[in-house]
Amino acid sequence: MSLIALCLSVMSGDALAGPAVRPTPFLDAVDLHMSHGDIRADGEADGACLTGLVEEMRGEWATIPAEERAAITARLAPWKADLFAPMVRDTPMPPWGTDSCWGQQYDNRLVGRRFVVEWEDGVSENDAQAFLEALEYSYDVEVDDLGWNAPDGIDDYLMLAMITNDPRSAGAYTTVEQCGNLYMPYIVASSGSWFSSSWADTMAAHEFNHAIQFSYGFAWEFWYWEATATWMEEHVYPASNEWYSYITGYTDNPWMAMSASNQQDQDIFWHMYGMAIWPFHLDQRYGGQETVRGTWEAAENERGQYTFGMLDAMPAVGLNMEEVYLDFIVRNVDMDYDERMPAVGVLDEITSLPSEQSATRGSVPESYGQNYWNVRDGLGQGDLLLTFDGDNEADWAVGLVEHDNSGVLRTEMKVLGGTGEVRLSGYGAEEVAVVISPMTTRTGAFEYTFRLEVVEAGQGDSDPVDSDPAPGDTDPAADDTGLSGSDDSGDIGRLIKEAGISLGGACACSAATPAGAAGSLAVAAGLALLIRRRR
Repeated sequence: MSLIALCLSVMSGDALAGPAVRPTPFLDAVDLHMSHGDIRADGEADGACLTGLVEEMRGEWATIPAEERAAITARLAPWKADLFAPMVRDTPMPPWGTDSCWGQQYDNRLVGRRFVVEWEDGVSENDAQAFLEALEYSYDVEVDDLGWNAPDGIDDYLMLAMITNDPRSAGAYTTVEQCGNLYMPYIVASSGSWFSSSWADTMAAHEFNHAIQFSYGFAWEFWYWEATATWMEEHVYPASNEWYSYITGYTDNPWMAMSASNQQDQDIFWHMYGMAIWPFHLDQRYGGQETVRGTWEAAENERGQYTFGMLDAMPAVGLNMEEVYLDFIVRNVDMDYDERMPAVGVLDEITSLPSEQSATRGSVPESYGQNYWNVRDGLGQGDLLLTFDGDNEADWAVGLVEHDNSGVLRTEMKVLGGTGEVRLSGYGAEEVAVVISPMTTRTGAFEYTFRLEVVEAGQGDSDPVDSDPAPGDTDPAADDTGLSGSDDSGDIGRLIKEAGISLGGACACSAATPAGAAGSLAVAAGLALLIRRRR
């Protein structure tokens, strides 16, 4: 080292700090996600699913330093020499339907109808028995009752599930490995996952749904793997509601892109779970769990990996993404679902009018993410006029949603090509939410500003005629919020109530019935007529 370089090193502290510590990002992510079982001492901690992280590491494995690979393997697959090395089979291939394809890996095992559970010394046999029972039950519900695919290979061999002795960690993952001429899934859970019996049961249902998902191929964007498996927990164990706290991954950060996926960023990682709110929306409003299953069936013959998205799936199940999405962001003002949901995060509260606002750094909305602003009631009397100016590289859903303790009362919503106005008549007595979302698949955050003010009825309505009617619009004189020029017909809240759907807000407990689903479709059909796209 030259004298100058040495001096610079000493000045910076490098020479005194000793050898640089090699970063271990994947091991750090494993430790972070597996640590949730001991973060809290009250037994209410959340565990994590590492299925996505394992698949990400599969693609990067050769580039990860050997020491880090060894540490990851010891944590996730201690019976193996290497996480992605083939299983070592000491016995010949078992007869079909009698054992797992890979034979016995641990000395301790329980054999069921479709699964075999093996565990490391130190693991409770009672926990292993509970795991076996939960997996068998999950198969009964998800495959036999709900009609999802059986996991690949399970008709020929018992599906393997393993428990590692890691009592301070709560987590599990599902992966696939070659078994003869096919790839068969297996599940691995840490022993700390049984800190709560109800959490462990829903973990089994969640991981078994991942095993099913592999049978539909690898095309779906990965956020939807976690969102779907989290939603499925409700169908298998409806009394536990263990999924509830995961929804905060969405409600705490609704501005994040719907399809955001990152195994090493904590906020994005939990957002993938929180997006279970989307399959809940499809299930409860657009045809039941069959619609969610249909979105997976739509990707079954796709060849890409993690490239199939919601804009691809919606036409395949007979739905219009724009209609379904606009309904989604309006309902989330008061979280109008059959189950109790955490409240969606509000960016800020507007306490005086007129007001000019823009999203702040760290909350600027991304692709199909949302900003919610709350406007207090009683800030004036008249029409509430929002003048919007946003990035013209996105179409924008911009709405004013009037609501009270019973839920959404009425909505004025437009899809704008960058600029425009939205007006809510008769503001004054109730609170209003401003809802803003860029409807684009482009990456990045999308800037916007808006001005909100109270004006006299009819004042400032600069575009009473639809100057750029949507294709097939036979009534271009109709205003942008009505069906035939009538503002009353733009009252989405009224249409929802007429459809008989509960508006009980966060505590809504209405039963999902075929009639309710039909009513929701009618609402969506009405909503389609309320939108006039502008570019």
